Amino acid sequence: MRGSRQRLEWGIMAPPRKNALATESGSATPALPSLAEQLSYADDPRPFKNPHYKPSAQRRNKSLKQMLAAERDRYTLKGQKKVLPASTSMVVKLGGKKGSSQPDTARNSPDEEAARLVRTEEYISYMNVEAPPSVLPAKKYCDLTGLVAPYVDPRSTLRYHNAECYEVLKTFPQSTDQSYLAVRGNSSIIK
Repeated sequence: MRGSRQRLEWGIMAPPRKNALATESGSATPALPSLAEQLSYADDPRPFKNPHYKPSAQRRNKSLKQMLAAERDRYTLKGQKKVLPASTSMVVKLGGKKGSSQPDTARNSPDEEAARLVRTEEYISYMNVEAPPSVLPAKKYCDLTGLVAPYVDPRSTLRYHNAECYEVLKTFPQSTDQSYLAVRGNSSIIK
C-alpha cells in the first residue's frame, strides 16, 4: 500500500500512531497500520541526505555591519597582495663588520601603506552605491506637461508632447519661453 500514495477524502491526515501489540480482543497479534501510517513519509529512506551530516552549533546569521566589515577586510587583503611586494623597500647598511639589512622605517609600514591605499581608492560596496553616468541618451520630457516629448518647437526650442501642447506654446511671449527654458536649465540669452 506504501507505493500507491492516496489522499484522504477530507484532506486531513491523523498523526501516526504506533502499532498496538494487543487488539481489542486481547490477542497478541499486531493491529493493521492505519491509512495515515501507510501514507506517512516519515519512514521512507532519504537517499539524497548525507547520513553522516551533523549541524554545526557555531553557525549563526551575521548582521549587515559584520558582513560589510568582512567585505572591507577581504578587499584590503586583496589590495595588500597586489601592493605590498612593490611598496616594501630594504635599506642595506654597509658599516661595521657585517652588512645588515632592515626595512626602511622612514617610509610607512606596509600595513599603514595598505590602509592609506584603501582609504584613497574607491571600491564598490554596499556603503557607496554611486555609479558613473549612464551611457543611455537622456529622456526628453514636455516642458508643459512633463510627459514624454517627441517634438521640439523650432522657434522657442521648447519640447512638447502633442498638438494641444503646441497650440498653447504658440501663444507664449518670448519672456515666457525663456522662463520655461531656465526651469529646464537650458536658457539662452537672446539679444
